[in-house]
Amino acid sequence: MALDVHVDVAEISGSETFLHVHHERFPLVLHLAGIHQFNVNEPLKVYFPPINFTPSTSRDIRYIFLPVREELPMAEITLKGLAHSYEKTPKGAADYAIRQMDHVWHQGGAYALLGPSGCGKSTLLNIISGLLEPSEGDVL
Repeated sequence: MALDVHVDVAEISGSETFLHVHHERFPLVLHLAGIHQFNVNEPLKVYFPPINFTPSTSRDIRYIFLPVREELPMAEITLKGLAHSYEKTPKGAADYAIRQMDHVWHQGGAYALLGPSGCGKSTLLNIISGLLEPSEGDVL
């Protein structure tokens, strides 16, 4: 069975990707092993055996595990000269929630972001996810 869907949200959690997609009749949540990059509203064709899928109403949400397929693009997250301050005109290093950094998270890797309260973990994740614009540098 194949369905044509469009991506609503793509979430990366550890070394897995969760895709929230919509079909003309119902929403779905897809679980893919590995880190994959998808764009909002990107059209996809989802294949799975009919036995795993029996929506009864338009409100049904099904959780489907999809094995990694070679043709899926893998994501790599690159931080280039990234820094962030909540101050409009930072005067020194103490004014930065994230001091300037370069880093690459390679495709297929499993990573953890650890640190004490207030060290910039949430700020960094908000920047990477696009919820916050960095003061300096880029997320590629």
